[in-house]
Amino acid sequence: MKRDTLIKTLLTAAILLGGVLSFFILPNLFGLSAADDSGYYRSLQEALDSRLASASLFFMTTKLVSGIIAFSQDVNVDASVVLAGIDVSPLMVLQPVGSTINKISDLFLVAMGAIVLEKVVMIAGGWLSFKIFFPIAAAIGAVSLWGRHRVNTRKAAIGMLIIGIVSWGAVPLSIMTSTMLERYFMGDIMTLSADRVEKNASELEVIQSDLTDPSEWGVGAEKSSFLDKLKVPNVGLKINEVLTAISSKTENIVKDLVNAFIVLVITTLILPIGTIFVLWFVLRGLTSQ
Repeated sequence: MKRDTLIKTLLTAAILLGGVLSFFILPNLFGLSAADDSGYYRSLQEALDSRLASASLFFMTTKLVSGIIAFSQDVNVDASVVLAGIDVSPLMVLQPVGSTINKISDLFLVAMGAIVLEKVVMIAGGWLSFKIFFPIAAAIGAVSLWGRHRVNTRKAAIGMLIIGIVSWGAVPLSIMTSTMLERYFMGDIMTLSADRVEKNASELEVIQSDLTDPSEWGVGAEKSSFLDKLKVPNVGLKINEVLTAISSKTENIVKDLVNAFIVLVITTLILPIGTIFVLWFVLRGLTSQ
């Protein structure tokens, strides 16, 4: 009897010590209390910052392309009205592409929100786990050694411990997994997509400037209005050439944006949610044995 009591006392002390360490010591060791966000979470935060920068680049590109498309459509309409009998066909291409660009822009905004949410949940989840879930699990576990309803209190302690582990580890684990996938499988997709999007967006800006530059149309500086440009010989062919180039560049940008968004969805939405469920069921399975 004395031996059993001694073992229970030692286990209780060890469990309570774990709860105290969780509350006072472990948060500092894992960088949860560091003002400069150093420690355990630093590399994870850097990975999220890199994704957020990529998503921001794609989002700003969609806004830039959307503005260029809107400008080009205005040019297209003006040309169609003034130039009777001339078919300025790229307008029909730019309409659906412009709509697609706007939808993709909204999706990248959602992806940016998801990345910011990951950053918040990663820090808040770790803080809640070490400051609340683990200490409570330790207290309940210590009580379960002495109380009458040991089975129920033990289940409660295990459940609280699982919640703490999932809250603390799910997002970091998903970030590590997605970072590995990006490095070995999907990194080239994001890098190439970003490079091509930047290149095509820059070329679109150059093409747009051609529409507003009088020298590109053979018109003097004193006659730089769009109507003056329409009086230039073969102006219909020139407008078609410029707008077709805009259509081609925009379609290429849309393809790269879709590829980049698929990667972001996998790394910022599917993997974190999947990791939470997998970690939860694995821990439940281990503790139910």
